[in-house]
Amino acid sequence: MAATLGLWRHLFGPRQARVGPAVHPAEENWPPALGARPDEAAFAWLEALPSACWLADAGAREVLSASGADLPAPPVSAVETSHDKAFAADFAAASGYQPKCLDGLIHSYSPRELGDAEAWLADLQARLRAWPAWTRGRFTLKPRLGSSGRGRVGGRADALEPEKLRAALPRFARQGGALLEPWLERTTDLSVMLHIAPPAPEGGGEITLLGAAQQWLAPSGVYAGHLGEVDSRWRVFSGGPYEEAMREAAAAIAISAQQAGYWGPCGVDGFAFEGPGGAESDSPAEASPVLRPLVEFNARFTVGIIVAGLLRRAARQAAPALGLQPGERRGFLFALDPPGDWDDWASLAEAAGPESLLLPLHDAPNPATAGPEAEATVARPALLFAADAATLRDVLASPAGPGD
Repeated sequence: MAATLGLWRHLFGPRQARVGPAVHPAEENWPPALGARPDEAAFAWLEALPSACWLADAGAREVLSASGADLPAPPVSAVETSHDKAFAADFAAASGYQPKCLDGLIHSYSPRELGDAEAWLADLQARLRAWPAWTRGRFTLKPRLGSSGRGRVGGRADALEPEKLRAALPRFARQGGALLEPWLERTTDLSVMLHIAPPAPEGGGEITLLGAAQQWLAPSGVYAGHLGEVDSRWRVFSGGPYEEAMREAAAAIAISAQQAGYWGPCGVDGFAFEGPGGAESDSPAEASPVLRPLVEFNARFTVGIIVAGLLRRAARQAAPALGLQPGERRGFLFALDPPGDWDDWASLAEAAGPESLLLPLHDAPNPATAGPEAEATVARPALLFAADAATLRDVLASPAGPGD
């Protein structure tokens, strides 16, 4: 989290100070690889804000208020409504963006419903018994107000762990309730980054698409990095077959969030998964990828927005080296640390080919002043550019690593 906060800081101008917990100096320093620090923020809408917070909930407003900062933000109720995972699930089902094979399988529980553990457990068992065979009864419960796969509880219908489930209910209740979903075999994780402008006198503010990218997630759903493409205008694309469908769905739910009173930075998460295949089949060999474009609507800054901003910051240094012409694209990878089995970024850049360009986004600790554990505790984020996104995907998917 400290590394993410440090990178978020780089989206702002040098005159804007961060309020909150201290981070390691190496994670706060401007990366030398990006050249001289600009005087302006990465986005015009960010430059116009007197202050900003990651998630404009009641707690963040209290912190900023105590520091004397003026926080322009939507109502807390609008933030909580649109940030709730049930908001995205309900919108997807009502607007036709939910895959047909998931109809009736996704269900949200309120904190009140979780208060009666036995009644809730009976309801869960009844729902799981009604699921089609292709799901194999595998399920996940996740807090309605949470992020990055944290706090999930999973299981199988034929091997329920009642005590484990009961123990999770109070925590779910504190986090807005729980969302029940089938545990799906994801093939691609995706995100779209947006900004909704504050309401204008003549009506709702403008919705700006900041970019789209593929997410690299751990099996648990915890974030690891972003991969995609940039063009000669430094627009950000996922570069895959789901690009347009993801952008369309993201714009639609952003309009719905705007109508609910939300404005500000936001992101949409989706993924493709192995579907049921034939009507009666539950064989993975016969399954076909299905896109679920609306999994979550994040009513806050996201790491994807940070990546889009860092790419803008990197343009001055990277554009001459990449030599992008109109109509061309280059692949990029962002990660908080060298991904997979790669011990260092330099080896990964070498494997990405002669057209690769590495921009470290971290400041190495000074051995004279840092403790012996500093190297292990400070993250090593970087941007790596290559000839195309496919090259980066191949390198990351290759079982061969450094030294093999």
